[in-house]
Amino acid sequence: MRSTCGKCIIAQRRSVIVPEPQISPTILYVDDTEAQRYAVSRVLRRAGFDVRQASTGSQALEMSSSGPDLVVLDVNLPDINGIEVCKRIKADESTSHIPVLQVSATLVDTRHRVAGLEGGADAYLVQPIDPDELVATIRSLLRIRKAEEEARRRAQEIETIYNSAPVGLAMLDADLRFTRVNQLLADINGLSVTEHIGLSMQQLAPDVDAKIVDFFRHVLSTGEPLVNLEIRTPAPAQPDVMRDWLVNLHPLKNERGQVAGVNAVVQEITDRKRAEEEIKKSQELFQAFMDNLPVFAYMKDENGRYVFHNRAVGLRFPDLRTTFGKDDSELFSPEVAESFRRNDQIVRESGKPAEFTETSGDIEWLSIKFPFTDRQGKVLLAGVSVDVSERKQLEKLTIMQETQRQLLEHEILARESERERLARELHDESGQMLTSLLAGLRLIEESKTVKDAKKQARALRELTSRAIGDVGRLSRDLHPIVLDDLGFAVALRNYVNQYSALHSIKAQLQIVGLDDNRLPHSMERGLYRITQESLTNVARHAQATEVAVAVRLEDHHLTMMIRDNGHGFSTMNPDNGGRKHLGLQSMRERASIMGGELKIESAPGQGTC
Repeated sequence: MRSTCGKCIIAQRRSVIVPEPQISPTILYVDDTEAQRYAVSRVLRRAGFDVRQASTGSQALEMSSSGPDLVVLDVNLPDINGIEVCKRIKADESTSHIPVLQVSATLVDTRHRVAGLEGGADAYLVQPIDPDELVATIRSLLRIRKAEEEARRRAQEIETIYNSAPVGLAMLDADLRFTRVNQLLADINGLSVTEHIGLSMQQLAPDVDAKIVDFFRHVLSTGEPLVNLEIRTPAPAQPDVMRDWLVNLHPLKNERGQVAGVNAVVQEITDRKRAEEEIKKSQELFQAFMDNLPVFAYMKDENGRYVFHNRAVGLRFPDLRTTFGKDDSELFSPEVAESFRRNDQIVRESGKPAEFTETSGDIEWLSIKFPFTDRQGKVLLAGVSVDVSERKQLEKLTIMQETQRQLLEHEILARESERERLARELHDESGQMLTSLLAGLRLIEESKTVKDAKKQARALRELTSRAIGDVGRLSRDLHPIVLDDLGFAVALRNYVNQYSALHSIKAQLQIVGLDDNRLPHSMERGLYRITQESLTNVARHAQATEVAVAVRLEDHHLTMMIRDNGHGFSTMNPDNGGRKHLGLQSMRERASIMGGELKIESAPGQGTC
């Protein structure tokens, strides 16, 4: 049954209205009948709405300014017609977004409903109204309002993005005419935003490259985006200046999923491209410089992996051309790789450049390594290595040649000294003896008696015997015959005995394994000369009172040791005037020729061995 009151908005029936607990919007209900306001408000509150009431149009306009979520507005009001109130609400910018539901029990025909909707109402219901229909209509209008607000918010966000984006933005329709453009792109093109709308690309830039237009047409025809296009072309605002652009094109689709236009994002990258070109030129210059260096240059990351090497490395080691990303353990033997790693670690820990001599196989390197930090703060290592193998060999050859020159000079000086000694002894001793022989012979000639002649003859015989002995001694000094006839052991015993008697130095000799064995003649002569040189040095420089010589032949291995109790010398500085140093060099050279080596142990005040 329905109420028979003159203006009843709610049909009188039992119904269950299920509220939406998540929604608590504010409803402004405007009606000049108190009973109707009470009844409708009760229904709306049961539906979960917050209800406010007004009885006149003036009150409705005043309360609308507080921002209700929806207005339920009766057409028949005592002061201002409801349709006029609706128009004023919609005309006010601060309230125009509020949905208005107009209701009427008297103005119910189509003409009145159309007038209400054209006056700005969002819906028009005829009284009496079913409560469920009323609530459903309100909720529908609120959903529409929420959707409109969301659309408005998104539009504002898009507008904000368009106005603040650091890149040029534009939308073009299927005919490639501008429908939207932001200020940045408008400035690039030299036109206002408004002047862009409706212009085609060819109208904006008559000289535009056809390839650029083809990119847009490709997106229109395929529906596929084109991203990160790098295009070089002048801007319409400055046609004489060539610039670089990064362009991204995406399809714009309508509600049916059809491609209706193109969204363009344009970013100027002229400075970036110029910087990239400068970096590229710098890298090419660096690479050319490094590749033309006659040395090996390389870089390693914080884990010791190669990140760079110059062409010299690849030319010298073809197998190492793919070193990038590898460490030394993958390229060299474990011993070599470990030595490289240790040297690298020294540089990394000290943070300072360092110089190393490194070896790889038969190659010797002079390496200079230094740390540096990249942009990420990682400590990298760079190095330059020079193959010094040939230089080292040349240095060794030079030293050898100089040593040989000094040895030859020493040999010549020794020979001259020996000749001087022989000449002196021949003059002082043999010469005097021969002079005495001549004088004796003259006396024999002048002897008056046979007895005197015989006496003089006996004296001459003794003198001649002494002369023969001196000549024999000189001959043995030059080349001991006993060395050739009886061997090194016998010759060494004779020499040591003569040495001890001549220099008043107690000499001990021990020979093991040589009495029944002869050595090669060249070896015997070399050992004999080393002994002579060594004992001569003892007599001249050591101020020794005792000397011991030991020779042992065992398992085809010969060892000779000469020890004295002299004042000794520093092996770090054995020169002491040059002659002694040359003597040591001579002995080393003789030992080396025989396939052996000379070792010297000495210290000041501790003798020499």
